[in-house]
Amino acid sequence: MDHESVKQLIHVRSDQDKYVNEHGVLRGVYFTQVKDYRPNSKNLFKCRNTEQYVPFENINDDFCDCDDGTDEPSTSACPMGTFYCDTQFPKSSINSIPSGKLNDGICDCCDGSDEWLLVNNHKLQTAIMTVDEGIDITKAGDRGVLKRIIKEGEGTDTPGAGCQVTVHYTGTLLDGSKFDSSKDRNEPFEFNLGKGTVIKAWDIGVATMKKGEVCVLTCAPEYAYGAQGSPPKIPPNSTLQFEIEMINWKAEDLSPAKNKGILRHIIEQGSGSDYPNDGSQVTVELEGKYGDKVFDTRTVTFTLGEGTEHNVCEGIERALEKFLKDEKSRLIIQPKYAFKSEGNKELGVPPNTPVEYLVKLLSFEKAKESWSMDGDEKLEQAKLVKEKGTDYFKGNKYLLAIKKYKKVVSLVEDMPEDTSESEENKSQAKELLISAHLNLALVHLKASPPHHYEAKDHATKALKLDEKNVKGLFRRGQALLGIGEAERAMEDFRAIVEMEPENKAAAKQVLLCRNTLQKQKQREKQMYANMFDKFAKHDTQVEKERAEAEVDVIGEKVGEWGKGEGEWTDEQRDRKPTDFEKENPNILLLDKDGQFENM
Repeated sequence: MDHESVKQLIHVRSDQDKYVNEHGVLRGVYFTQVKDYRPNSKNLFKCRNTEQYVPFENINDDFCDCDDGTDEPSTSACPMGTFYCDTQFPKSSINSIPSGKLNDGICDCCDGSDEWLLVNNHKLQTAIMTVDEGIDITKAGDRGVLKRIIKEGEGTDTPGAGCQVTVHYTGTLLDGSKFDSSKDRNEPFEFNLGKGTVIKAWDIGVATMKKGEVCVLTCAPEYAYGAQGSPPKIPPNSTLQFEIEMINWKAEDLSPAKNKGILRHIIEQGSGSDYPNDGSQVTVELEGKYGDKVFDTRTVTFTLGEGTEHNVCEGIERALEKFLKDEKSRLIIQPKYAFKSEGNKELGVPPNTPVEYLVKLLSFEKAKESWSMDGDEKLEQAKLVKEKGTDYFKGNKYLLAIKKYKKVVSLVEDMPEDTSESEENKSQAKELLISAHLNLALVHLKASPPHHYEAKDHATKALKLDEKNVKGLFRRGQALLGIGEAERAMEDFRAIVEMEPENKAAAKQVLLCRNTLQKQKQREKQMYANMFDKFAKHDTQVEKERAEAEVDVIGEKVGEWGKGEGEWTDEQRDRKPTDFEKENPNILLLDKDGQFENM
């Protein structure tokens, strides 16, 4: 029997019934399988389970061309054909039915997708069509998350990973049954985007939303609750739909102390999964402004960690360590991480000024991580970094010098105790470590104002590795003297003189410490003398005021009734003497105010 004869014997659906949406997706095709229902370069369709190829126009024509019937996914034309329910994963005996059960008036699929023509006078096209609506926003292009915008949002900004997002949402199954809604609770939902605290589809979809936007996300099970579902409301392998309203979000805080010193608003998402690290060569587009004034527009290449050499502030460098390639973000940077109290005369930025930058990471070449280096590589890198730090120190670029010397420490600090290293490498690492700590102590002393506590700490670390190191003792002594601990400082300088009697610099510092201690004692002596004088004057004044306040106990009239202090009251006069008074008539008694009662 030829093709046309068979079609006359089998009910042929109308073009309206044979629904093909704007994406070219055919009814009865599960949306994750759409890619399998595309024509190849020869306009042929490959049967799903066999090696057969048939003309693509024969799909859903009510005639079986494939032995497995996969060219007729939504008809009952093939006796062996299988229909996959729309809300279930394909190729499961539980989630699929024989094609012969389609449109037979009985729902075999839990979502009713096998009865799209008419069931109880209610067309079920809406639920089926919704599965195929929207734009695929997955990186894999597997249509696992489809987005359909209901209401456009404001501006161009979208939230990025780390932002605290506030939304309203309503979640439904494909049959329209609602399983959750923040609106019903009248309580917006907040979560941290991109941290895996919500289903994958949300982290993907919400990141594309603008403020005020309302959209519908259709989420395949693998992007939602998977094979387990979320009983009792969400069955296993459920495709879900969420209507989401973006209320607002708080920018991601990239500052070390999380004090809003560096805020990031992602404008264009980056690509890949790698980030620049300290020492990376980066190329970025910059546009900086404060208020309405644009002060910096350029493309610049520099080594991350040395941005100040190119008028790139600390806030940008810290932020770039969180950028993916091609990411474009707006950074709001407070003075502490911008150009500080000095400002930037070259760029025209006043002191203590917050700045805003548009930054795009065009490319970067990542520096090798220390954990991936062997001992020889670490030593070689540490020597190069130390040399660079010394160059910065000689150029009075102390902050950059500090960064480099700290890098030396991080590279070799574990090597002296590493049993897997050779003795030669251990020895070199120890020397580099001592040198780096000594240099850090020196740079901190040279800074303006000096960082005495930091200098003391680094000198002490050097001395733990070499307790008789003269430079370590001298620099710690200077730091101690700077924080007012002259006695401890003198101990360090004396230790140097004992080892090197001809060390004039140390001997001079010993004298300086003695003079400082003498001055301290004089100040203390004067302070205590002033305190004693003050106390003596205070006591004299108090005594004088008390004497002036005393009354004449003989003749002064006081009291409510005009009785004198020296007069007996009627109560006293009529009081019977006590036993003590009877036995001792010549002893005068004091009253409650310390006065003689019978004066």
